[in-house]
Amino acid sequence: MLVAKNELGKLITAYKKNEQEISQLRYESFTCPECNEKVILKAGRIKVPHFAHEQQSSCSVRRGESAEHLNGKMDIDQWCQYHGFASTLEYSLPEIGQRIDVVAKIGRTPVAFEYQCAPISLEEYEARTNGIRKAGFMPVWIFGEKYLNALYNHSFRLSPLMKSAIMKEPPFKQPILLFYSTSQKRLTILSQFFSSQFKCFVQRNYLPLQKVGIETFQNMPMNVPLSSFKTYWLKEKQRLRTMQRKHISELDKKFMLMLYRQYLHPQYLPACVHLPVQSSYRLLVPNYIWQTQFLLSCWRQKNIGEYISWTEALKSCNELFTNTITTQHSTHSIHPLYEYLTLLSWFGYLQKTPKGWIVLKHPRYPKTLDEALLFDRNILEHFGETLMKKRSFFLHSVEVAIK
Repeated sequence: MLVAKNELGKLITAYKKNEQEISQLRYESFTCPECNEKVILKAGRIKVPHFAHEQQSSCSVRRGESAEHLNGKMDIDQWCQYHGFASTLEYSLPEIGQRIDVVAKIGRTPVAFEYQCAPISLEEYEARTNGIRKAGFMPVWIFGEKYLNALYNHSFRLSPLMKSAIMKEPPFKQPILLFYSTSQKRLTILSQFFSSQFKCFVQRNYLPLQKVGIETFQNMPMNVPLSSFKTYWLKEKQRLRTMQRKHISELDKKFMLMLYRQYLHPQYLPACVHLPVQSSYRLLVPNYIWQTQFLLSCWRQKNIGEYISWTEALKSCNELFTNTITTQHSTHSIHPLYEYLTLLSWFGYLQKTPKGWIVLKHPRYPKTLDEALLFDRNILEHFGETLMKKRSFFLHSVEVAIK
């Protein structure tokens, strides 16, 4: 802990003291603001000056902190002060038994910063986030460097915890995840999540913390490296076509059975199946499963010129959208199926009208694997062009939320 009370009840922030002041503080007594037990000042060469409970303490915040966590809290606190935001370190919420790393007033919004270095369960994360919300703060979670082990180039493993932690509320104008390296003093921002179950393509931005301001998040570019994106998603589609995997999940077993009953195989699915959908990051069902079910249960049943209503489209695969990760963040997102129908309209398969979507044409079913991969490459080329022209749809259109 970085803050303790002296004998006069005054809060002392250890890291803000110079060497001479630290030497004087060694002769004083301090207590924990949470439990009022005695704490010890520790100021060496490795860790930032801090306070620690005695070994036999039963305080809820007694557990030792890593140098990474201490430094992270300090850096966030200093960042707030540098930008003129009144901040408080280790803010106590006794009514819910929590202590927030740093709280600050940003504009009119009380913000709670949590710097998470150690592993945390989804259940604990949700409970802490919910507690922060109920206390009237906007939670902002920043994860430690080890959490970035799941990142390789533009590929990121989107665990249930990471799915739940994605934020999209002011000042964040698009869904993001934040990571901070105390050793490099660098913030990593992940955005532009094109996911399918637990794997996703992401955009990465690395910024020195000192160069990050609120305007950084308000003016974040929406660009996607198209070459890397198309290469990544073509491999995803190849993986679906060949179904080359060591272990087949229960979801995939049911998917293969659905195709078998329709005399189909993933190799012969149309190229418009397993398209990248940005708003699917909370889903636990792969894109190719719900997109195939919509194709077979709804779209294929319609003649050219007939309408597909939103109710019909949703009914065809709605049970697959109930399997989602909940989030404690205040966020609205376009329904993945609505986004998919919009993509199909852009590609000329459907036409959007006030009543729904008119079927303009049905997709082609490839006859060979080579033909399937050719169709995939063509549609991804088209997808990249479309994405650059119309991507503001995903941020500024009327939102249809997942219910």
